[in-house]
Amino acid sequence: EFNLTHSDSWALLAIDSSAIGIDTENMQRKTDILNIARHNFHPLEIDFLTAKAEELQWGFYYWMLKEAYIKYLGAGLSQRLKDFYFTWQECLVFGSETTLPIPAAAVLSWQQDAVAALCFEPGEVEFRLLQLTAQNQWVPLETELLVQTADG
Repeated sequence: EFNLTHSDSWALLAIDSSAIGIDTENMQRKTDILNIARHNFHPLEIDFLTAKAEELQWGFYYWMLKEAYIKYLGAGLSQRLKDFYFTWQECLVFGSETTLPIPAAAVLSWQQDAVAALCFEPGEVEFRLLQLTAQNQWVPLETELLVQTADG
């Protein structure tokens, strides 16, 4: 299985033996993420983001997680974003108003404003980010795990 995403000057490809979804954003993008959340997100996410209004990165994390999840499902935007939620309670928690599959999830960063969210089958996972250089060589990038589910 694979999934592809891009933002600005980078593209990411996620590969796994099971369903996987990935999304990325440039955190410097000027977007009214709280307004987007009010129209598209689950009420628990809106409450969390309203309480964390000064920490705009959470809005981007949630947007990327939601996009990664609908890609993980293979549903695209036919899946209503309000039907499921991610929230933070010592670790990332997934919930649903219906019987949607429960993913493992993580948000990674590899440079100051480059962040990606992944949704994948629960279990052991290895994250590796590689950069293709101008000399056509793959070079490993240092990554930082920002948030994850308990089983991620």
